[in-house]
Amino acid sequence: MIIVRRGKERKDMPSLEGVWGGELDHGEVWRGKKDKYMVGLGKETKPHHVRDAFAKGVEYLGKKGIRKVLCEIPDIPGFSFESAAGVVAEGAVYGGYGYPDDVMREVVIPIKGMGIPIEENVEKARMINLARRMVDAPANELTAQRFVELVKENVPEDVRITVYGRKELEKKGFGGILAVAQGSDREPLYLVLERKGRGLIGLVGKGVIFDSGGISLKDSKGMHVMKGDMAGAAVVFAVFSMLVKFTDRGVMAFIPLVENLPSGRALKPGDVVKMYSGKRVEIISTDAEGRLILADALWHAEEHNPDVLIDVATLTGGCNLALGPDIAAVMGYNDKLIEGLVETGKEEGENFWRLPLYEGYFKPFESKVADFKNSGGREASTIKAGLFLSRFIRRKKKWLHIDIAGKEFRDERATGFGIRTLYSFLK
Repeated sequence: MIIVRRGKERKDMPSLEGVWGGELDHGEVWRGKKDKYMVGLGKETKPHHVRDAFAKGVEYLGKKGIRKVLCEIPDIPGFSFESAAGVVAEGAVYGGYGYPDDVMREVVIPIKGMGIPIEENVEKARMINLARRMVDAPANELTAQRFVELVKENVPEDVRITVYGRKELEKKGFGGILAVAQGSDREPLYLVLERKGRGLIGLVGKGVIFDSGGISLKDSKGMHVMKGDMAGAAVVFAVFSMLVKFTDRGVMAFIPLVENLPSGRALKPGDVVKMYSGKRVEIISTDAEGRLILADALWHAEEHNPDVLIDVATLTGGCNLALGPDIAAVMGYNDKLIEGLVETGKEEGENFWRLPLYEGYFKPFESKVADFKNSGGREASTIKAGLFLSRFIRRKKKWLHIDIAGKEFRDERATGFGIRTLYSFLK
C-alpha cells in the first residue's frame, strides 16, 4: 500500500488501510481516491516479496510522473513494525531508480521520532542503485578513471585506496590485465581497496568497461550492452562499501578495469601471455578476456591470505544460455560455502545454482606452447571458465566463483543482481 503526496506536504494526510492477501496481484498498483494508491503484496510473507512489491509500486508511480511518495507501513503477518519499515524503505528507494535520472525524487517513510533504524536498508538500496547506474552508464562516460572517482566519492575515509596504472602494472608483472588492455588507447587501472578489521574477506570483480571481443570480434547485434561487462566490479564495489559501513569485518576488493578493443596493438589469437602468477597462457580467443584479468587479480588477492575469496563476473554467455536471466552460476570446492550462498540467495530473492568443476572438461585447454590455453571451446563454457580460474587459486576451499552473465540487465536496465545476497552472506 502506498500513499502519494503531490506538491507540499500535508500533515492531515489520512492513512490508507493496507491490503494483505487481497485481490491485487504482487506489485499491482490500484489508484484510489485523489492521490492514494495501493500496491498488492500477494500472499507470500518473505521480506523480499514485500520489498519487491513496494519497488514495483514506486517504479510504476515514478513512470507516471509522480515525484514524491509516502509509503505507509503495512501490518504484515510475521513482521514486526520495525522489520516491515526497513523492508518497505529498501524496496521504495530501489524502485525509485531510473537512468539517467531517478524516476522518484523523494521517498518518505513515516517513522520520524519512533527511533526505528532503517539506515542500513536505505543505504543498501542506495548502493545497489549506484551500482546499477554504473552498469547502465555508456562506456564513454563510465571510463576506468570515472569508476575510480565514484569509488573514492562513496567509500568511508578509513578505506585504503591503491590504484595501479600501466607503469605499475608492468613493473609488477600483471600480464593478464595488460594483455587485455593493450588494444585500447585508455589506460588500464587496477583498483585495490582495503579496510582492516575482524578477519579478512577478499572480493574480486571483473571490470571490463567495454568488451568488443577484441580481434575475436563479437557480433554487432547486442554489442551495445557490453558496456555492462563491468557489472562484477560494480557488485564488488557495492558489497565492499556496505561491509565497511555496517560491519567490523576486514575486507579487500581487487578490481581490474580495462577495455577490450581491436587495434594494431591488440592481443591476437596465438599470442602467449605471461600472467602475474608466472603461468603462461596461449590465447585462442581474445573474447575470453575476463578470465585473464580475473586470474591476475585472484593470484594477487591470495597473497593476502583471505579467509574467504569470492570473484564476481559476467564471464560467459553460456551462463545465460544454461540458466537464463534469473539464475546465476556458483562454483567452488567448499560445499558449506556454496550451500550458504545459495540459501542466502533464496532469502534475498536471488537465485544461484551450483555447477560442477569437472576436471575432465579441462582437457581442451592443453597447449603445446604454454601451460594451457585461455579457451576450451563452447560446450560447458561456464564450467570451463571456472576451471581456468581454479588454476590461479592455491587455497581452493576458501574460493567461490560466481558468474552473473545475463543477470546484470533486465529489459536493458541494470538490476544490481548479487549485491543483496553477497552482503547478507558475508556480514
